[in-house]
Amino acid sequence: MEEKQVITPSLSGGERKRLDWLDVAKGLGIFLVVYGHAKAPRSILVYLFHMPLFFLLSGFVHNSRDSLKDFVLKKIRSIYLPYVGWNTIFLILRTLPKFFRGEATENYLRRQLELWLKVLLTVEKEGAYLGATWFLGALFSVQILYKLFEVSVKEGRYKYTLLFLLFALPALSSFYLPLPGFLNRTVILSMFYPMGHLMRRNWEQLKDCFHPVTGLWAALIFWWLGQSTRANMGSNEYSNIGLFLIAALLGSYAVICLSMVIGRWQEGPVLGLKKVCSLFGRGSLDIVIWHFVLFRLVSGLQFWLEGKSVLNALGVKVYEAGNGWWLAYLAVGLFGSLALARLLRAGPWGRALKKIHLV
Repeated sequence: MEEKQVITPSLSGGERKRLDWLDVAKGLGIFLVVYGHAKAPRSILVYLFHMPLFFLLSGFVHNSRDSLKDFVLKKIRSIYLPYVGWNTIFLILRTLPKFFRGEATENYLRRQLELWLKVLLTVEKEGAYLGATWFLGALFSVQILYKLFEVSVKEGRYKYTLLFLLFALPALSSFYLPLPGFLNRTVILSMFYPMGHLMRRNWEQLKDCFHPVTGLWAALIFWWLGQSTRANMGSNEYSNIGLFLIAALLGSYAVICLSMVIGRWQEGPVLGLKKVCSLFGRGSLDIVIWHFVLFRLVSGLQFWLEGKSVLNALGVKVYEAGNGWWLAYLAVGLFGSLALARLLRAGPWGRALKKIHLV
């Protein structure tokens, strides 16, 4: 899915403003996602804030001007159809070999059908190759629900504060209430979306609070908290819920501060960093979809070097991240995903995939 440079909706209905740092922030965010999945050094810290950051940024660019119909149609085309489409394709690819070998029992096919129906409802994903795509389903659900509330609640001074509370209260409850699938994670993350939108609506008053010095202090405090705080949003396990929320906000704040510094740079080596981060940011959805798939290239190479069958890589996301191999996973996950997405958009197959909104 190709994304254009981030243009934020004007709250007054006038000319829209381009904020370069948003692409940079998304780029740093997706870098951290792949860094964490590559099992890089200290990557456990990434899980304290990288998903809250993405929901915060997504809320920041929420478009209030679109009608409910237009908003829903845009999100179906840009997020839901790629999410459902690629998950469906990979579920079929996983099922066909078993079917032709006569190993697809009735129970197996029933489980696959149930999994596919859950994908349609955005509460599950094909976990072997597209494990990170849960984010797309979760984001789609939260965006649609937020838009429904936004058009339903009457205009008023505290409308968007109320919307934040409507999402924050269930989110806080979800830390303690077990929900099926990855719904706990989705509900908890949902509160960061209205938080981001509320931040955007008050950006003129807030933007001076995002300063490099305070961002550095936030990063240092986050690092300190990270030594004693652990979070696994997938299994809804937190060593300390309060510290997790503080760390999520501190980490997100620090990344935004750094992004604003990089985004303002117009020359020198930092400009190159800005371009790379923006490239990752614009291709973030492609990286979300494909990096686990392409991790198999590195795993296959590792198996081959050990004299084992490269086919073993089909069942392994990350075989061995030690001895610097995480760098290979990181590079392939980022640049390989962008290259694959570009290839998918090229030629006659690209036109066909675009028509059905898979790219």
